[in-house]
Amino acid sequence: MYVTTRFEFKSYLFADTFPVLAQSILGGADTVTGSTAYTHTMKVLNSASTGSQPPTYSILDFDGANYFTTTASQADSLALTFGAEAAAEATIKYLANPYTSYTSAPTVFASQSLSSEHLIPAWDTTVSIGGTTYTNVTTGDLTINRKTQAIYTLGTQAPYDLFARPHRSHRQVHLRRGYER
Repeated sequence: MYVTTRFEFKSYLFADTFPVLAQSILGGADTVTGSTAYTHTMKVLNSASTGSQPPTYSILDFDGANYFTTTASQADSLALTFGAEAAAEATIKYLANPYTSYTSAPTVFASQSLSSEHLIPAWDTTVSIGGTTYTNVTTGDLTINRKTQAIYTLGTQAPYDLFARPHRSHRQVHLRRGYER
């Protein structure tokens, strides 16, 4: 039997973590501009030297009783939802090497600190598509899938590598046109 770890979580969007989630699925560098209102521009990584693979991450998780770490975690999908009357949310799924479980905190857990950043409220966001900014967005969602898969070889249950395939995306934005009752 082959072994991999699937890790999924859902969270409100925070300004300091969202760029990391986006980069894990898209792979390109995060170009930040601005001084008080920041703009993040990120493209899909197209690089022959890396096989156009996005970066991998180590994930640290604590379930209230045990500590878990996974290495070489590769993003499989990222789903964003937002609306005028709701906080923006992200759901991300990773495929990773088999996890390691600990009953006491490994050193890496002790060095982590929580962010002081607040969630991104809907009234403080803008939507820009192809360079055009829309101010009449009511709801929307964006899903990016990489269909990440494990590549197994003889002699081990763990994957030899995790391969993120070309991305596919689905997007839907609802705009309010004119005055409606």
